[in-house]
Amino acid sequence: MRTLISTSLALAIGAAYGQPGAIDPSFDPGAGVDGSSVKDMALQPDGKILIAGWFDEYDGVIQRNLARINSDGSLDTGFDLGLLANYVDLIALRPDGKIVCTGPFGDGMARLNSDGSMDPSFDCGTGANYSIYALTLQPDGKILIGGNFTSYNGTARVGIARLNSDGDLDTSFDPGAGAPNGQFGQYGGVSSITVQADGKILIGGSFIEYDGTARIRVARLHSDGSLDTSFDPGAGAEDAVGSIALQPDGKIVIAGSFTTYNGTSRIRIARINSDGSLDTSFDPGAGADEGIYTLALQTDGKVVVGGIFEQFDGEDRDRIARLNADGSLDSSFDPGSGVSDQYSKVYILALQPDGKILIGGIFDGYDGTPRSHIARIIGGGGIGIGEVPPRTNLHVAPNPVVSSIQLIGMEGAYPWIITDTQGRLLLHGTIGVGAEQVIDASSLAAGNYVLVVSQGDARRTVGFNKL
Repeated sequence: MRTLISTSLALAIGAAYGQPGAIDPSFDPGAGVDGSSVKDMALQPDGKILIAGWFDEYDGVIQRNLARINSDGSLDTGFDLGLLANYVDLIALRPDGKIVCTGPFGDGMARLNSDGSMDPSFDCGTGANYSIYALTLQPDGKILIGGNFTSYNGTARVGIARLNSDGDLDTSFDPGAGAPNGQFGQYGGVSSITVQADGKILIGGSFIEYDGTARIRVARLHSDGSLDTSFDPGAGAEDAVGSIALQPDGKIVIAGSFTTYNGTSRIRIARINSDGSLDTSFDPGAGADEGIYTLALQTDGKVVVGGIFEQFDGEDRDRIARLNADGSLDSSFDPGSGVSDQYSKVYILALQPDGKILIGGIFDGYDGTPRSHIARIIGGGGIGIGEVPPRTNLHVAPNPVVSSIQLIGMEGAYPWIITDTQGRLLLHGTIGVGAEQVIDASSLAAGNYVLVVSQGDARRTVGFNKL
């Protein structure tokens, strides 16, 4: 059983570990992952963490390729999917706790129950005929997949497809000629998908056209799969876009292996306006010296990035860095030696509601502390000592939501965020007091979402449905 650290020891450790970018010692995975990598992760509403990748054990216990861990890093032994023979590339968590995953098993996709058992009601037929690189759940439960496939269950779908919640192809989503693979390499075809609050879909990858129209590695689609021609990136990114994140103000952060956007130098990260033009107010300077694989947005506008880079804008930042809202390096976030093994990579970042940052990939340690392929680091503020505070219930009305959310039983002003069911930030703000405790949710498309309100160290959460 894990015990809390004494107050004096906690303060001593806090002095050493409390700065943003330092390892969080309250998250201890023990021997961690025995295998080659952690490829993806998902945060459950109860604070538990799902991890997927190429591994055989977690902290000495056989747990092949998919595991669930507690908020302190220990293995959740109540989750057992048996001996999954093949690795898992991507996972997505549904509001009901079921898990959609992709990899080279069966027909390339599967759905698991919350205890890890197979859900036989999910049937994708013959599935995608080649690799899947992106997996996103829409608020309505439908599933978007991207990759370098050319068909799904025998029907032509080039680079992108949408499935119904049971795994069948959603024929109402028709990409036409789709997004053919524009190059070979790390990001084939479509490798990143993000759904806007209005239901439109942003995609990034290595494609150079969409349904026959030039769209250089980034595009926006209508909810039916047709190209949104109001979004025009011009010459776009000259190399692959591997990650896309949407800001609450509608601007879009993209990252990958590119060095220019529409002819302007933007080295491996850029921010673009909602019409596809470059946002020149976001300037990363010399940017990352090697590829960025993953990014995550904080509610204060800062951007956390991970990948294979060793420097950002000329400063040492081994595989992880944080940028200010204007694209400059955030010097207050210091990872020390970071993830500095010769062949190390950060494949995935996940921001917890308390601001801490989970990272997964290929590495043996973080800033000199042993951590096998997974670690948690301080995002800012607190010292990160002790167990993560439990979430408490939050009550809202009405639910389902029509246009606004009224909080019930709250006193005081607190920050809030609304995410989709995969934890991607959509809206944020600060709740007022009394009658002002109303959140405008009119910009959200119909579907399921999560509201998180922070009260000091506590987090109050509720899932809600938007009509």
